[in-house]
Amino acid sequence: MAQAVLKQRPRRASLWRYNYAILAGGGYWVIVLPVAASMVTMLWMFPLQSVFGQVAATKIAELMVPVLGAFLAAHTMAPEYRSGVGAVLACKPVSLQRVVVARVALALAVALVLGLTVLVVCSWLLSPVNVWTPLLAALPSLWFLSMLAMTFATLFRNSLAGFAVAAAIWALDFGLGYSDRKSVV
Repeated sequence: MAQAVLKQRPRRASLWRYNYAILAGGGYWVIVLPVAASMVTMLWMFPLQSVFGQVAATKIAELMVPVLGAFLAAHTMAPEYRSGVGAVLACKPVSLQRVVVARVALALAVALVLGLTVLVVCSWLLSPVNVWTPLLAALPSLWFLSMLAMTFATLFRNSLAGFAVAAAIWALDFGLGYSDRKSVV
C-alpha cells in the first residue's frame, strides 16, 4: 500500500512536467507574448501614476487577466491539433481528463500570476491598492473566456481561431460593457 502511494507521487509530478513541456514546447512565444503584454500594461501605468488607484487596478485585472487566460487556454491542446494525434493522446496511460485539467490549470495559473505580478508591482511602486479583490473579480470572466477559447479551438482544431472567438467576445464586452460614465437607473 505504501509503495503504491510512493509510486503515485512521482507519476503525478511527471504529469505536471510533461504538460508544461507540451505547453512550452509549442514555441516559447506562447509564454513570451502574455508576459510581454502584462509588462506593457505595467509600464503603461507608470506615466499614469496619478490615475492609478483601486478602480484602475480592478480594470487591469478584469480586462487583462481573462484575455491572457483565453490565449493560453486556447493553446492547451495545440500540439495535438498540429500533428493530428488526438487519438494518441486519448490512449495514453493517464486519463485524458487529467491531462486536459492539468493543462488548463497551468494556463489559468500563469494568467493569474501575470495579473498578480502587474498589480503587486503597480501597488508597490505607484499607489497601494488591494490586489486580491480585483483578482477575485476577474475569476468568472477568466474561466468563461478560457473555456470559450478552448472550446472553439477544439472545434476548429486551430488555437488562434479559438482565441479569436474569445477575443471578439472580450472586445464586445470591452466596447459595450466598460464605461467611465455613471449609469442612471
